[in-house]
Amino acid sequence: SLTVELFLAGKTVAEVGKERSLAQSTIEGHLVKAIATGKLPLNNYVPSQDAAIIEACIAEHGTAGLKPVHEALGERYTWGMIKAVAAAMRVIDGSDPV
Repeated sequence: SLTVELFLAGKTVAEVGKERSLAQSTIEGHLVKAIATGKLPLNNYVPSQDAAIIEACIAEHGTAGLKPVHEALGERYTWGMIKAVAAAMRVIDGSDPV
């Protein structure tokens, strides 16, 4: 997708959103979908040490709803980052992608 191409070219989520006239949350949604379908490696979007922290929190709180995970992590991580890690975890464990 164009979003993934722009992101991989080095643009930030905000820059891609501005260029495409879309909200950052929409761009994050595109990236999450790309991660869920294996078109974008998770570590291209979420640094591996941050992904490990988010993954541990998801393991502790479960994936039924990500709000407790977001609340436990505070404002350090965006919803998009949390959803991306959850999507990658589902891809790894063989569950249905988002």
